[in-house]
Amino acid sequence: MDESTSTLATGYDVRDGLATIVLPAPSLSTAGKVWLRDSLVAVGADDAVRAVILTGSGKAFCVGQDLSEHAEALAADPGSAFDTLEQHYEPIITALTTMPKPVLAAVNGACVGAGLSIILACDVRLARAGATFATAFTAIGLS
Repeated sequence: MDESTSTLATGYDVRDGLATIVLPAPSLSTAGKVWLRDSLVAVGADDAVRAVILTGSGKAFCVGQDLSEHAEALAADPGSAFDTLEQHYEPIITALTTMPKPVLAAVNGACVGAGLSIILACDVRLARAGATFATAFTAIGLS
């Protein structure tokens, strides 16, 4: 690995000043949201980074919240099941909208729910042919 390339445990790769963050799964589990939040904060503070690409892995960009995990949280403790908004989603969107460098969302497939909110917070969005976009909030009672 040369000096212009580094991979950090926080979840992004830097090559010649361009950081690439690849979402680890199509749906956002709690661990995935923490990972993304921490990666965005770290890349924002990284002086070696001049621009950021955010993309998905596989055939989807992000299909939103991991609904099975959310259903389990609702069953276990309905009073705190929506704490994820304050603990995860708000910091993710804030990190994107206040990022001191440009962020490009490279949408490689389905982009739904929270995934759509995330790309709307980016500076530029590029989508491959066949990418799909939807808000699923009303269909699952989260409007």
